[in-house]
Amino acid sequence: MKRTLILILFVLLVGCGTENLIEKPQNIFSDNTVLEDYPYANSTDIYTSTERYTIDGTNRETLYLGTDELDYSVLYVNDEWLYYYDADDEGTGTLRRIPLHKGKDGRDVVDIEKKEVIRDTQHEKGFTIVGNYYVGISYGTVGILHNMDTGETVRQNIPEELLYSKNIEGEDKKWYVLAQGNDWVLWGGNGMMLQKIPSGEISALEEEDNTATVASDNNYIIYAVNKHSCYQYDVVKNKKKAIVKAEQIGKALCQGLDISQNEIDSFSIDNIMVNDYRIYLQLKVKTIQKNVIEQRYVILSQNREERGVLSYDTQLNSVLKNNFVGKEKKMGKKTIYRENSSFVLNIGELWFIKSKHYYCYDEKTDSVKEIDKDDREWNICYAVCEGGLEDIC
Repeated sequence: MKRTLILILFVLLVGCGTENLIEKPQNIFSDNTVLEDYPYANSTDIYTSTERYTIDGTNRETLYLGTDELDYSVLYVNDEWLYYYDADDEGTGTLRRIPLHKGKDGRDVVDIEKKEVIRDTQHEKGFTIVGNYYVGISYGTVGILHNMDTGETVRQNIPEELLYSKNIEGEDKKWYVLAQGNDWVLWGGNGMMLQKIPSGEISALEEEDNTATVASDNNYIIYAVNKHSCYQYDVVKNKKKAIVKAEQIGKALCQGLDISQNEIDSFSIDNIMVNDYRIYLQLKVKTIQKNVIEQRYVILSQNREERGVLSYDTQLNSVLKNNFVGKEKKMGKKTIYRENSSFVLNIGELWFIKSKHYYCYDEKTDSVKEIDKDDREWNICYAVCEGGLEDIC
C-alpha cells in the first residue's frame, strides 16, 4: 500500500482533578514498518525532486530529471517506475515516468533517457498514481481512472451534492488527495469523496467544505472535518461511524490534567495519527495558568482492534513535557511548550516533533534528539512528503 500525509462534544457537568496515573510504557510500534508504503519511497530509495536517499535516510545523491526551464515534482515511486510532474510558466504540465531497475549496489538505476509521457494534466484539478492507475479529477466535475497498462479509461461524474457552484471558475474547482490506499483515493475539495479502483465509483463522505485531518490504512479512513467530530469510514463495507464520544474525551483529559469544564470545552483536534495498534488524537486545549491563558497539546489514544477506552497517553505526553519544559526552565525562559511543541508525524517507531526546532522521539530507544537536514531521521520524512518535515509542518 502507498499512504500519503475528531470528536462530538456534549456538555459535562463538572470539571475534574488530576488522577495519579501509573502506566507502563506501551510497545505501540510495529517492527516491520516499510517505507515503501509511502508515496515517495520504494524498497531501496527515497526520492525528492532534486535528490534521493537510501531507504534508511543516508547516502544522499543529486537527482536531475530534465531541463532547468521547468519545475519538477515527484508524484509517486515504486520499484518499476518513478512518476513525476513538470509545470511550465502557464501553470499547466505533463505527467511523465522513468523506468527503474536495481543496479549491482542494490539501489535504483534511474534511466532518464527512457522517460515516457503519461498525460497532459492541464484540465485535471487534482491527480495521483495508484499502482498502474492514473487517478484524477477533470474540470473539477468528472473522476478519471486511467489504466496505464491497458489504456482503458473510466469516467464517473462527481456526486451532485459535491459539485462546485456554477459561479466558480473552472481553474478554482480544485480537488486534492487527502489519502490513498491500494484500491481507493480520498479527495478533499468542495466536501470529501472516495474514488474506488478499478470500478471508478465515487461516493460522497462529507458535503461540508472543510479542511479535513486524515489518517488511514488500506481498509479504514479516520478523519475530522470540523475539529470536533471524529469518524471512521470502512472502505470495504462503505460505512461511516463516529468512533469517539464526548464523554470519552472529557474523561481522558481528566486522567492527566487538572482541568476545568471551560478548559475541556476549548479543545479542538489538531492531528490524527495511527499505527498498527492504536489511534492517536492530538488536541489543542486552552488552559489557564496563573491567570494566563495558554495553549497546550494533549495526546489521547485508543486501541484500534478492541475499540478500547480512549485514554490520556502518558508516554507521549511525557515526551512533550519532559523534553521541552525542563529545557525551557533551565534556560530561564517562560514555559512555552504548550503553544509551540507538538507531534507532526509518526513513521513506525519514530515520532517527529516541532517546537522552535525539530526533534525525533525514537520509541524503541525511548530517546529524543534534535534533528536537521544532515540527519537520517529528517531524510526519512521525504518518503511521506516530498517537501519533508518543513512541508508537513
